[in-house]
Amino acid sequence: MPSVKGSAKLQKSVVPPDKTLFETGSDYLNKSQYIKARLAFQNLILTYPDSEMAAEAHFAIGDSFYEEGGTENLLQAENQFKDFIVFFPAHPKAPDALMKVISVNMRSMGAPDRDQHYAYKALQEIRSFLRQFPDNDFVPIVKQYESDVEE
Repeated sequence: MPSVKGSAKLQKSVVPPDKTLFETGSDYLNKSQYIKARLAFQNLILTYPDSEMAAEAHFAIGDSFYEEGGTENLLQAENQFKDFIVFFPAHPKAPDALMKVISVNMRSMGAPDRDQHYAYKALQEIRSFLRQFPDNDFVPIVKQYESDVEE
């Protein structure tokens, strides 16, 4: 029969299931298996809603849509990042999420002689970023985006 000391050591080395789900989702994301990644992250959020990893999983779902690309996925990414900002406004990745929203709209902009819907949306998000995060390290990049969009 194993000693109590041995089983205590074994117990300490077990990875928490929420972290395992996040790592699984991240592995799938790194392999460009976006649907599997989203399922792992979604499973983490639904099963462990109070986990520290839940916010990271929300952000990673947005990344999976963003990386997969295409019009529908970019719209999903934008919604996911906006939800992230609503649910986790004080999270350290909130500025990153808003940068992704800006980037989605910048990627969706067409030529200057086309519909300017995404240019207006990008400009709106850029100004929102500058209001919400005036001291962030991304400010110089965002100001450059603003100049690019206004052109």
